[in-house]
Amino acid sequence: MVEPLRPRLERLTQRPTTVAYGLLAFDGLTVVAVALFAVAGNFWAAAGALLLRTVAFGLGDPLVQAWLVQNTKPETRATALSFVGQAHAFGEMAGGPGVGWIGSTFGLRTALLVAAVLLAPAVPFYLVAARRSPEAEVAPAGLETADL
Repeated sequence: MVEPLRPRLERLTQRPTTVAYGLLAFDGLTVVAVALFAVAGNFWAAAGALLLRTVAFGLGDPLVQAWLVQNTKPETRATALSFVGQAHAFGEMAGGPGVGWIGSTFGLRTALLVAAVLLAPAVPFYLVAARRSPEAEVAPAGLETADL
């Protein structure tokens, strides 16, 4: 679904600042899409919110990989990529049961809104990172992780 946007995404990875702003946009859209999905009043609104979330997440995930590649030394890169994956899994394990309980107790809309709120704190960090990123051009990070 996001493959047609890949050339533009490749251009985004050329500078750390644009990567950070891209992550800010895509993670912000993910938060908005989850909240819109929670309050969608009909099927088509929910489908649109789900599509927005899918595209935003699909474009943001390769940017995270590119950002990590740009900002880690080759000898520690695999560890950094693994740590991010583990942190993501831990967040799902730690937050999932609580959000599930909220869904069982207060309803799915409430649980989805809580999930959006839990995702939101990450967004401002990308703004800080963008402002602190060097403006110098860097070598393209690429979106492939096979050579790591």
